[in-house]
Amino acid sequence: MFYVFYVNHGFMMVLEVPVLATVTELTKSIEQAIDVPIEEQFLLLENGESLDNNRALSSYNAGTENNPIYFIRANYMTVSKDFQQLKDKEEREGRLPLEECRRHVYHLESLQDPSEIIKGYFEMARNFGTSCDNPLVYCAQIIRDHKLMTNGWSALMANLDESISKLEKRLERTAGYSEKMRNMCDKGQQMIQNFHNVLTTLEKIIIPAQLLSDGDTIETEPLSLYDWLASKDREYSVKAIAEHAQKQMNLASEATEMKKAADLLRSVREQSRKSEYRDIKGINKRFAQLEYQLKSMEDVVKKIKTLWDAILQPAPTDLAQCMAFANQQKEYAMRILAEMTSIDKSMDSFLVSKEEVLKNIMKRLSGWVKTIYERLNSANSEMMLHENIYDGLKQRLDVVRQVRDAPAMFAIAVTEVIRRNSFRKEFDQWLTIFIEKCRQFLKEENHQRSDFFAKLDKHFIRQLFPGLGDAVPNICPEKVKFDEALPKLDAEDLRNLRRTVPDLEFFLKADMPQVFAKLMICDPVIAQSISTAGIRREESFFVRDGSANVGTLTKNFPSTTWLSGDDNIEMSPVLNRGAMLMAKGVRASGSSASIHDPPRPLTNSLAIAESKDHDREFISSSARSAPINIPMNRLDITRNPCVSDADKSSYFSTPDDHFGSLGDDFHKVNHNFHDLEGNSATMQNAKLVRELVPLRGAVHSIAGEALSIKHDISESQKSFAKEFEELKKALCEQTITLLRNIQEHHTGEIQKERELRTNLADELNREIAEKNERIEAQNATIEDLRKSAELADQKRETIENELSEKIATIDNLQQEASNAKQETEELWKSLMEKSDNIGILEKENKDHKEEVERLKKQIELLESEKEKMNMDPFFVGFDFLANLLKRDLSEDELNALRVEHDRRRTESTAKICDYLGSEGHEESLEEVTLKESTIRSDIEKEYKNRMQLLVRGMEERNHKEIDRVREEVQTCYDQQVSGYKERILELESRLGNMEFNKSIQAISGTELSPSGLLTSFPSGSHIQESCMLLNKDCAESSAQVSDEIKEAMEEDDEDDGIAAVNVNTIATQTRLCLKEMKMMISLLDIHEGCAVLVMWDDVHNSYTVFCSSPTLHFVKESSMKRMGVSGAQKPATRRNLILATITHIEFCQIKKMDNRYKLPMDTKFYRVDIEALPLDSSSYRRRRND
Repeated sequence: MFYVFYVNHGFMMVLEVPVLATVTELTKSIEQAIDVPIEEQFLLLENGESLDNNRALSSYNAGTENNPIYFIRANYMTVSKDFQQLKDKEEREGRLPLEECRRHVYHLESLQDPSEIIKGYFEMARNFGTSCDNPLVYCAQIIRDHKLMTNGWSALMANLDESISKLEKRLERTAGYSEKMRNMCDKGQQMIQNFHNVLTTLEKIIIPAQLLSDGDTIETEPLSLYDWLASKDREYSVKAIAEHAQKQMNLASEATEMKKAADLLRSVREQSRKSEYRDIKGINKRFAQLEYQLKSMEDVVKKIKTLWDAILQPAPTDLAQCMAFANQQKEYAMRILAEMTSIDKSMDSFLVSKEEVLKNIMKRLSGWVKTIYERLNSANSEMMLHENIYDGLKQRLDVVRQVRDAPAMFAIAVTEVIRRNSFRKEFDQWLTIFIEKCRQFLKEENHQRSDFFAKLDKHFIRQLFPGLGDAVPNICPEKVKFDEALPKLDAEDLRNLRRTVPDLEFFLKADMPQVFAKLMICDPVIAQSISTAGIRREESFFVRDGSANVGTLTKNFPSTTWLSGDDNIEMSPVLNRGAMLMAKGVRASGSSASIHDPPRPLTNSLAIAESKDHDREFISSSARSAPINIPMNRLDITRNPCVSDADKSSYFSTPDDHFGSLGDDFHKVNHNFHDLEGNSATMQNAKLVRELVPLRGAVHSIAGEALSIKHDISESQKSFAKEFEELKKALCEQTITLLRNIQEHHTGEIQKERELRTNLADELNREIAEKNERIEAQNATIEDLRKSAELADQKRETIENELSEKIATIDNLQQEASNAKQETEELWKSLMEKSDNIGILEKENKDHKEEVERLKKQIELLESEKEKMNMDPFFVGFDFLANLLKRDLSEDELNALRVEHDRRRTESTAKICDYLGSEGHEESLEEVTLKESTIRSDIEKEYKNRMQLLVRGMEERNHKEIDRVREEVQTCYDQQVSGYKERILELESRLGNMEFNKSIQAISGTELSPSGLLTSFPSGSHIQESCMLLNKDCAESSAQVSDEIKEAMEEDDEDDGIAAVNVNTIATQTRLCLKEMKMMISLLDIHEGCAVLVMWDDVHNSYTVFCSSPTLHFVKESSMKRMGVSGAQKPATRRNLILATITHIEFCQIKKMDNRYKLPMDTKFYRVDIEALPLDSSSYRRRRND
């Protein structure tokens, strides 16, 4: 079961939801239950947190009866019929069956048999006596609905505050975008300048066919980079990129969304902080009044139960006393009806209170709350629009940057592809050679190790040198494949690109892989002289230094990271880099060039020559051609002996051979090595000396050339210094002249701009003043409109109420019209039937006219005879009826009147028959019979009319008298009830003071004993009056207690003066402080922290709290055990009275027939935790010291 409180209706819904259900499933269940769309559902926790649709309901720890989910419907208009029927059904079940009881009583009053009357009252008590608690439960539920509606409103206010706080934080975060957009607009204006030059460069770049896919190739003509870029988006033109960026920058500079959002949030925050909007005034006072009324209703229900029990008392066996007993039951029933009427009126006040609170909340929801959420939505939309403008500007400037960097990026990518292809080929060669050498080296090393260990293994010296039997593992790497998906570009593509776009010359230089040089390992102990291969003339665009490739791409072109999501807009390229795309060429200044400082072009012309010896690579390690051919130095001479020593490293023999000659062989080898250093003409190195002779000559020639180059450089340096000084002087003069011209030009422009800004500031001040006046006028207008809107709302509510009343009246009139229509139709039918009968009657009337004329004469004779006799032989006259209506008639008088009428009727009929017989004896018997029947029918009609008139007059007079008496009785009853209530409140206060004084006197005695306390308080059996369900014995005991209380009240009334003196004396002798206040025993309001009196109850076999509340308060056994008291002790040793303080209260209900407290099913009670009451008051300490 999952509890959801519907704030719009003040109604608790209980839904069947799975245990692991999510919030989405809950919204679907609500939609199925009350037909509310999911988009209009607003679910909140008590702290104002809104529910996430993707979270599980179990994660919120809510949905119970005490902590439900609060549901508020947006766009709430009307109440559905099914929901209203459900509420009406609950209201009917909560009310007492007042009308049914009243009809039953009126029915019993019409009976004459006392036994039937007594039996009817018994049945009435059995049928309606069990529904006495329904109003209490229903009113308690209404109080709970009041509190839940207030909690739901508080949750909504907390959610509103949280929403405002979130939007304010978002406003602060979004405000930073404005400063970024200003910086982006300043840089963007510079970026879109000369954008057409970039497009011209893109048109010059021809994409090689190897880079194009099947869909991009064109058979007729080659495809430029501009055409390729334009073909990717057919809807927008590449030339319009700058225009789109300019429009977006204009939109960003004119954006006012943040100001609107800030104004909306400011107004919302000011309005939401006002207490008249947030707080429901008087809600706490309303709660107190409802609680008081509920307690009053509990007392009335208790009286009703007592009266029902009195009605159920056994009937007397004596028939003479049955009527008195029936009258007494009738009196009880009338008192019950009066009490039920008062409860019904109290329930009406509960319902009216709930409707008022609900109407107040609904008015707020449809009024300022809806307005505030609409403003919050508008502020959120404005911030979203501002963020969209920022994102759009960022994306468009990113596109502009990418287009500006496209030529350089294309050139760098081409050089990088060529460099990687060369690297892959050279690395494959190096790896092949390395693997072969490594294998050979490992083979020789392991062979030498195995030979030596084979000799050492047979000698005892092996014990001193362990581990010499290890072999070197195979560490040779395997060939790997990489860079196989690269495009097949070569040097010809690079040459064509340099020829087509000379401006990109700086970016079209690939660095040499130099794999052999970089991966060559030298002995760090021996100084080596190693140089790398030279550069071929036809491949002079391959440089040794790092080119402008991917290594410098991130630093020089951060546009590669623009789309990574970072907002680092300051990493845009410097505008000087755009010079590479201008009409003029670039200049190179060194080998470590960058885009910020482009290098100058080479002075020597580039000659392309094909060489068959170097077809396999673009970057060669061979020597250059003359005159700059510098051969690569091989390993120094000093390394060859080491290599020969490695080749001849195994000169050891086994112990069976001459093992002792190792030292001699080693000395010989070392001597030969030194001879080789001193004299290079040994026999073994003669071949090496012959090879070094031409190398020595080449070194001498190179040294001579180096000296001549040095001399040329010194002369060039001197001439360059002279030229530099001249250029420096000329440049200084030109710079001074240019600065003067610029200063004069800018001084005039600054003066003009200053004047323009001054005029503009004056105009802006005037506009601001005018706008302030307009704003004040608009504010006044808005205030008037707000007041008129409030008046209009009030009028609208009044009109809606009148309209609803009129609609209800119209419905009633329509119902009455439909009923009248049906009655008219029935009357019309009966009229048609009567019209048919009229024709028949007219015919019969003609036949009887003659007979009527004849009878009229006879009647005239009879009337004249009656006047003569001065008597009314048939009925009572009108004068007599008037006299009767002036006074009340008893039943005996009515019976005598009926007997007199029958007697006179018999006598008159006999006289008429005699008269007719004497006058018309000659007529036939049939005519006499006909006349007699006619006269008899006329007499009966006259008799019925006069009797009806008599009875109607008597009933009207009785009803008027009954209504008058009822109003007088009701007025007297209300006055007496108000007097009784005031008297009861006064007596309760006095009784509480008396009990408190008695308890203080009992506590402050010299010796505290259970027996003394036991005499000061009533016995534990009287605690049964707190139970909600009373039996016969309980009713008798409660009646005795009420008699004792009445006697005590009468005695108090007689001794008012003495009681006042005693109270004054105690007040003057007792000083109350906080500790004494805490020791005051609470009898009516039992709450946490109050001091109470705990008593042992034999009926329920448990300790209970002594109080006047109708609900029992049981003490937990764990609390009693903590205090050292056990209920299982014998009566002689058990403590019957204990003073304690309540620490916790729980509300419970009996769900089992067999329970520890011996209570009926569905009985509600409280369980409390207590602790010992510290008796440390000042008066108690004084008495103990005395």
